[in-house]
Amino acid sequence: MSLIEYKRQGHVTHLVLNRPSVLNAVSDDLIRELKDALFEFDADEEAFIAILSGNGRAFCSGGDVRQRQLRPIEEIRPGDVVWFSPGEKHWHGATPTTALSHIAIQERLDGKTVDWMEHVSDDQYHL
Repeated sequence: MSLIEYKRQGHVTHLVLNRPSVLNAVSDDLIRELKDALFEFDADEEAFIAILSGNGRAFCSGGDVRQRQLRPIEEIRPGDVVWFSPGEKHWHGATPTTALSHIAIQERLDGKTVDWMEHVSDDQYHL
């Protein structure tokens, strides 16, 4: 199954995100296919307009947070800026020999600034 549907009608090209089961969440593979589709559009002398939309009930729900959780641990250093999408599950970690302190900037929504997730066990922490 293609993650991007490419359809041209006359001079109008429709690029359709095709992951409706996850509200068209953006994965690495979807980004690669979208890049290829945009290069195809750019090279097509008969394509003047590109319309980006999504299959299903949502255009795009944002980054695929499940995929991000499968990525390797990211090492951060003093002065680094780390950004997470709203609702993206993440945890603050240190190492057995290094502490972590940080400043978090967040907005309040419906009277809340955070939804705390499950506690990280010692076994998970010492991976």
